[in-house]
Amino acid sequence: MRLTLKILLVSIILYFRIDSVQAQNKYSIPFQDGESVQYKVYYNLAFIWVDAASVKFSVRDTIQQGQKLIQYLSSGSSYPSYDWIFKVRDNFHSWVDPSNFTPTKFLRNTSEGSHRAYNWCYFYPSSGQIRYNIDDNTIGKKTSVVAYKAPAFDVLSAVYYLRTIDVSLLKKGALIPIKVFMDDKLITINIYYDGDEIVEHKNGKKYPSHKFRTKGVPGTIFDEDSDILVWVSKDANKIPIKVEAEIIIGTVIAFVESVRKPKVKDAILAKDFLK
Repeated sequence: MRLTLKILLVSIILYFRIDSVQAQNKYSIPFQDGESVQYKVYYNLAFIWVDAASVKFSVRDTIQQGQKLIQYLSSGSSYPSYDWIFKVRDNFHSWVDPSNFTPTKFLRNTSEGSHRAYNWCYFYPSSGQIRYNIDDNTIGKKTSVVAYKAPAFDVLSAVYYLRTIDVSLLKKGALIPIKVFMDDKLITINIYYDGDEIVEHKNGKKYPSHKFRTKGVPGTIFDEDSDILVWVSKDANKIPIKVEAEIIIGTVIAFVESVRKPKVKDAILAKDFLK
């Protein structure tokens, strides 16, 4: 049974709209250099909870070839007690243009059970191309080009770009499409905004949140009726507090464990998670 960082990434990005956003980025940026967010991931089957993995997201400023960029990093690994079931060591990196938060390149380096993948992709919005290189021990090696119209995101840059959106633009029940490049193709996924909700953390405390919902992709670890739910903090940070994904057998659930922010302006999470 796969339990990967990619599940959490895909789950988290499935909220918010991507149209009418460009003008808001310079006014509504909830992250900055030095921010990091840590999650604890559980596998749940009936009444059994298994501590399965930890996942970390972080942000840092960087300069490459004279260009200022923002680098997002995410790493996930299963706990030793879970490794015998399914060992995971995943790393994702995304470099984005700080003027519009769209990606310039993306790296995936993952080890999930017997599956290994080392993938690069480069985004060229001026020419409308995504160039990618896949080295995967299940499908082999592949280098190709996909045509696209910006904006489109990799799974990691989407997480941060969408955190800049003003949730007040959304109405309850809204159907929202989002375009993400995964592996070797562009995928458009439909998301539903379920409005505000008080979400209960595994620590027993409750937090105001915005709730979003979508369906899993059939043919993977999801069946066609699988729900993916994300509860996002109802504050300026817009940090996913809880992510829940139904899989073929059981449920994967992730809870935020800690948040590091160099500067804090508005943080409902501060008293419980900020360090």
